[in-house]
Amino acid sequence: MKSLAQFIVAIYVLLAIGSSSAVAQTIPTSYSWTSTGPLISAKSDATHSMIAVKDPSVVYYNGQYIVYASDVNSTGNYNMEYLHFTNWSEASAATPYFLDDNPNLAGYHTAPQVFYFTPQKKWYLIFQSGQAQYSTNSDPTQPQNWTTPTNFFASQPLGLDYWVICDSANCYLFFCDDGGQFYSSSTPIGDFPNGFSTPTIVYSEPNEDNLFEADNVYAIAGTGKYLANIECIGGPDGHRFFRSLIANSLAGPWTPLGNTLNFSTPFLGEDNVTFQSGVSAWTDNFSSGGMIPSYDQTATVNLNNFQFLYQGSPPSYTGSYNLTPWQLGLATSNANGFLIPDGTYTITSVHSGLAVDDPGSSTTDGKDMQIYTVNDGANQQWAVTNLGGNVITLTNVASGQQLDVSGDSKSGGALVDQWPTNGQTNQQWNVISLGGGSFELTSVNSGLALDVVGGGTTNGTEIDQWQYGGATWQQWKFTSH
Repeated sequence: MKSLAQFIVAIYVLLAIGSSSAVAQTIPTSYSWTSTGPLISAKSDATHSMIAVKDPSVVYYNGQYIVYASDVNSTGNYNMEYLHFTNWSEASAATPYFLDDNPNLAGYHTAPQVFYFTPQKKWYLIFQSGQAQYSTNSDPTQPQNWTTPTNFFASQPLGLDYWVICDSANCYLFFCDDGGQFYSSSTPIGDFPNGFSTPTIVYSEPNEDNLFEADNVYAIAGTGKYLANIECIGGPDGHRFFRSLIANSLAGPWTPLGNTLNFSTPFLGEDNVTFQSGVSAWTDNFSSGGMIPSYDQTATVNLNNFQFLYQGSPPSYTGSYNLTPWQLGLATSNANGFLIPDGTYTITSVHSGLAVDDPGSSTTDGKDMQIYTVNDGANQQWAVTNLGGNVITLTNVASGQQLDVSGDSKSGGALVDQWPTNGQTNQQWNVISLGGGSFELTSVNSGLALDVVGGGTTNGTEIDQWQYGGATWQQWKFTSH
C-alpha cells in the first residue's frame, strides 16, 4: 500500500499536468513540412520494365510499413505494386511485388487504398479499373492472395482516385473527377461493401485546377473533425500541391481549411516544404499520395505526427505525364507543435510490451528504472513536459522524480534511474518519431537512446542508454491517461 507521502506526490503531479492534457486539440490552418529525399523509386525485374512508382497508400501494421502504390512501365501502362519494411531507412531496398503477377489483378488497376475492415476482420484494397473496385485478403503481406475485383457500382461513376472511410454508423466512398468536383457515396457500415448510394457532389470549384484529383480523407484524433486533402494545380509553372477541406461529419458539409487553396500557403506544396539537411530539392511537384493513418476503416491521424507519403518528379522533367519518372518521398509536419503533447502517459517497449516502471513505487534518489508488466499504477505513469524543439522531461507520478541518466554519463550502457529535478541535460530527452505511434528517445546529454538492457523481455530488466541501432527494444509507445 502506498504511503500518504507517495499519494500526495502522485496527486500533485497529476494536478500539475492535468490542465494541459484535458485541453482539446485544435486544427491549424497553416502548415510547414520537412521532406526526405526519394525513398522509393521504380524497380524492374525480368518481366517488368518500370519507370515510375506513384499514388501510394501506406499503413503501419504489425511492426512494419505496408505500402501499396501504382506503378508505370516503360510504355506508360499502369498497374500496382506492394512493398513492406520496418523502418523508412529500409524503404529504398524493399523489393516490390508486382500485383499483375496475381492473375486476379492483371491489366489496368491503379490508385490503391489499403485498410483493415474491423467488423469483418478482413483487409480491403480499393482501386480504379475504369470502375471503382475492391479486392479482399486475410493478410496484406500476401499480395498474391487478393481476390478477383468486384465493382462498387452497377455502372461506372465519372470519377477516379477512390477513397473509403467509415464512422461508427456508415462507410463513405469519396472521389474526384479532374473537373473541380468532389463526390461522396455512402452505405450503412453493416452493409459494406454493398449498397452504396448514388454519388453526389459535396464540394466543387469553378476552376478544375483548384479541386483536381488524388483525394484522401481522415478522422483527426481528439478533434471530432474530418480532413480531406485534394490535389490541385497552381503557381506560375502549373505545379501540383494539396489543399484541404474540413468537416464535423463525413456527411459534410465540407468547407475550406484556412487558405490552403492558395499555392503559396498550401496544405502541402513547394512553398511550405523544406528538405532535410543534405537533401537537394529533388522535386517541385507534391502530388498524389496520403498520410499514414490508423490501419483500420476509420483512417485516423494524429495532429502531433502528420506524415505524408507523396509522389514527386524531377524539376527538369517536361515530357509526357504518363512517362513521368515519379518517386516517393516522405514529408513530416508536427501540426500541433509537439510530437508528444504535455500529459500523463504509460511508456511501453515496442519489443516486449512492458512498461517503464519505478520499482516498488520507490522515492529513493538514484533508484534504477526497469520494465514491468503494465498495471496502470502511478509508478508506471510519466508526466511529459515539453521544453521546446521536441525535447521533453519525464516525471514519475509516484515519486515526483525525473527519468535520469545515472551520473550524468555519456557512456553506452549507463543505467537510467530517477533523480530529483535539476534542469540538467541528462534529464532531457529528444523525441524522434518512427511512425506508427512509435518513438525513439535520445538523451540530450549523450545522444544515446533509451534502451532495454540486452533487449530483455522479462519483468525487472533494467533500462540503460545505448547507441541507437533501430532495435525494437529502443523504440517506445506512449499511452495517454
